[in-house]
Amino acid sequence: MARKPETPPKRTFRVRKQYNAEHGTVTFDCVTGSVAKGDVEVVSEAIVVDLSALPSAMRSQAMAHGIAQKLGDATAKDAETIAAGYSPEDAIADMQAMYDRVQDGDWTTKRESSGGATGGMLLEAIVKLKVAAGETVDNDARQAIRAKLRDKDVRAGALANEEIAAEYERVRAERQAGKTANVSAASLADF
Repeated sequence: MARKPETPPKRTFRVRKQYNAEHGTVTFDCVTGSVAKGDVEVVSEAIVVDLSALPSAMRSQAMAHGIAQKLGDATAKDAETIAAGYSPEDAIADMQAMYDRVQDGDWTTKRESSGGATGGMLLEAIVKLKVAAGETVDNDARQAIRAKLRDKDVRAGALANEEIAAEYERVRAERQAGKTANVSAASLADF
């Protein structure tokens, strides 16, 4: 008679990870209970990682891992969304939208909906063209443009405009050149 395999015991705690971008630290500890219920109990000492103490190559590795995780997480969908036909194109659009938000300095805003970039380079291109045409573009105007760009048809129409498409390509080239310069400086910092 075959024995039923034993179920391994489940862990009675979870590892909590908290980061403070302003101070450049990540803190790890073990807790029990539920944050949602407000009954968390710390059951371990904390480990505090000071990011500035890491060698530059490790900081670059951690940064690359973090952005890979952030963009990948943008494609996490519930069963209903997947069943409705979530496609590779949708996943790419969601990752691009997250990348655009990160480029705009926004790490924490939750995604409003899938459907592509709503800011970043296209927004920057349109703003540059408006300023070049003598318009004043304040934060409210930027947000209004960003809201319009949430519509796929509006984005497609904007990119079909030769002037906007050319400016978009200039912005993209500038950002790529900046990334190359930053990577080169970071990789040479220890030499």
